[in-house]
Amino acid sequence: MKILLLGGTRDSVLITKLLIDLDHSVLYSIAGLVGKPRVDCPVRIGGFGGPEGLVENLAVNNIDCLIDATHPYAEKISSHAAFAASALSIPILRYTRPKWEPVDGDNWKTVADSWPAITMATLKYRRPVFTIGRKPVLHMDDVPNHQQWVIRTLAASDANNSKAHVLRSRGPFDRSSERALMQLSGVDVLISKNSGGQSINAKIEAARELGIPVLMLRRPELAPVDKEFSSCGSLVTALPGARLDSRTG
Repeated sequence: MKILLLGGTRDSVLITKLLIDLDHSVLYSIAGLVGKPRVDCPVRIGGFGGPEGLVENLAVNNIDCLIDATHPYAEKISSHAAFAASALSIPILRYTRPKWEPVDGDNWKTVADSWPAITMATLKYRRPVFTIGRKPVLHMDDVPNHQQWVIRTLAASDANNSKAHVLRSRGPFDRSSERALMQLSGVDVLISKNSGGQSINAKIEAARELGIPVLMLRRPELAPVDKEFSSCGSLVTALPGARLDSRTG
């Protein structure tokens, strides 16, 4: 099959490799905020120009199947993918990483993924650390007088001001570096997306160890697709003619 895979995560790279092993023809697409993946197939970097542009790309490349393996919070591209697949009547499958779940010692509060909800939830804290992308950078002029923000994001440049410190860095980060960041910055709350995956994230572990509460943003409701999978192997084996060892996950 000729497959367009919308990626950008480590899981999407694994799915691509499994598809190639089964002799599928894969075009791997990323938005451009992450490094170019090491995959043995063509890689497309950048947007499509909206849902209509994605429809055109699918048609021009004679795509047989669309796989959405983007980040769980990539609501816009997931919506565009569902629209484009429906417009051309081609199958669309989605890989969704399992959510993280709190364990003993965690102090989580679920918050709506909207800026008003996030700011209301953080008001009682003094030094929040934001690990939710570029959204806080857009609101740095609105930092309350009693707060000092720490923002970690890939999308920001030299956007620091007297009340916010922007760290432009790419993970993965280990637990000791996350602890150091929180301790040196005097962080008293972590704002995180529930990105999920096979193991809990180092920043969540560091917050647990330091007794720092976590405001976990609720995942968005994504556009419906033909079928959704929570493991890479189960998605790949759902394609016609696929036969994989169970160890693929």
